[in-house]
Amino acid sequence: MKYHLIAFLTGFILDQLIGDPVNFPHPIRLIGSLISSLEGHLTSGVKCTPREKFWKGVLLCVTALASTVIVTGII
Repeated sequence: MKYHLIAFLTGFILDQLIGDPVNFPHPIRLIGSLISSLEGHLTSGVKCTPREKFWKGVLLCVTALASTVIVTGII
């Protein structure tokens, strides 16, 4: 437990000192870009019923999760 706490505190301090690089392709940023892109395609100005919105949300969620799992598996 002691080593986990040291690692956590070291990571926290380094993150506060260095921060995240602006142009580094961080996985969270890539996933966020994927979600924004998919959302833009799925909600491109078309009026939807609540049921259609629900299924588009399900499609968005499944696609984002599947993409993440597949890329992680390949790596």
